[in-house]
This record gives sequence, C-alpha cells and structure tokens, in this order.
Amino acid sequence: MEVLLSSGCLYKDPLEKTFYISASCGFDGVEVILNDIYYKSDIEDRLRELNKISKIKAFHAPFNATSSKERIAAIKRSVELAQKLNIPTVIFHPPLKLFFDFSYWKWFRNGVGALPQKPTPCVENMPYIKIGPFRINLFCIHKFSDLKRLTKEKRLKIAFDTTHCGTSGIDLIEAFEELGGTETIHHIHLSDLRIEGSDFIEHVFPGEGELEIFEFLHYLRKVRYNKSISIEVSPKFLPKDDREKITKLRKLLQKIRSIL
Repeated sequence: MEVLLSSGCLYKDPLEKTFYISASCGFDGVEVILNDIYYKSDIEDRLRELNKISKIKAFHAPFNATSSKERIAAIKRSVELAQKLNIPTVIFHPPLKLFFDFSYWKWFRNGVGALPQKPTPCVENMPYIKIGPFRINLFCIHKFSDLKRLTKEKRLKIAFDTTHCGTSGIDLIEAFEELGGTETIHHIHLSDLRIEGSDFIEHVFPGEGELEIFEFLHYLRKVRYNKSISIEVSPKFLPKDDREKITKLRKLLQKIRSIL
C-alpha cells in the first residue's frame, strides 16, 4: 500500500513545495491536483521534472473548469497526460444535479464508460452541505448504492473521500462496505471532519476531528486493502512554518504505517 501527499494540502503554495515536503517526510509519492498547472503550456515538462523529486502516483482532474465542455475535456486530457507519464490513477468528480450541469451529466451518463482502463479512472464520492437540520447533496450521484452500481456499469473505480463520507452521517466502515469495499475502491482521500453548528468543516487533519479515522485504518488492514491512500487536508490545519509542517506530516505518516 502506498501513502501519498495530495497537493491540495499546499494548494496556496507553489506546486514544487508539495514534492519537496513529500520527499522530506518519506511519502511514497504525490497526488497532483491539476487545477493550475493544467493550463500551463509546458505542463508535461514541468510534471516530468517534479516527478524526479517525488513520484507522481495519481492525478486529480481539474475541478475548477468553468463549463461542462471544459470539465469533460479536462478529464480526457488528464487521462492522456497520465498515459504519457505512466501515472496509474486519475480521479474526477461526478456532475452536479441535472439542471446545474446538463452537458457534463449527459457525457457522464453516456460517455464516461469509454475512458481507458489504464490509468484507472476513479470517481469520487462528494460531500453534503448542511442547511439547518438537513443534509443536502448537490451532485447527481450521491447515494452509495448508485455510486457502486455506476462503477460496475461504466467500468470505473471509486476514490473514497473520508471527510465527504462524514458529511453524509454514515460511518466510514459501513460506507466503505456499502460502496463495494476493496473490489471497487481503488484510492482513498484521508482527512477528518468537524461539525460546528450548521457548518461542516472539511479536510481537518486526521485525528483532530470527529471521524474514527484510525479505527478505519485498522479496518483497512483487516480487509487487506492494498491500494493508495492520499493525505488531503486543508492548508489551514497545517502549521505555517515548513519545518513544523514536515514534522507534523511525518508523525502522521509514521502512525499510518504503524497501523497498516
């Protein structure tokens, strides 16, 4: 099993910093969120150079695209880049509900199954928002049973996000099993969740929120999950000082490896 550092942890900093911190901490590699670098004309050369610092193990397709057409093109281009650079996994989001994102929804329904199987295409479970006592999900596929069925129909795998799962109110282990377990889940985004009044505080540092993160890791060991895990926390839950960042992330990595 490989434990990765997501560039989302340091998205406010130059991308290079993620790679240097990954190497300094001893992570097995990096999950690159392609949001900004995707629009660089020399993206392939930049990624090849970064790959020399710490290995790129996964791409997260850009989710900041402004139109359905651009989102579809970004997923296809991310897959193409992964093939060229020998990156094994590409992660992307499902579309919003039909009336928000019709073109992307239509492609997702009819065309996503045509994506190649290498790299492994992974669709991510998406979060709920809290409005008073109600939990609402704005994405077209949010029920775990529907997501599991989709992966079978469209030859996809699942990127299981723990903080997104937490917003659903469903226990991590229960959700993991409902989604099909190790047969369908190919990648994990690991972070915690806090609930403060009517707000979900997502991507909290593992162990500093309300989820049973480390019990979940013990469960993963029990079921012999052997795919990748990516630490994906918000920068605000990391120290400002880079040396302190490295110390905190290194301790987390050591704890994860001691469990797994």
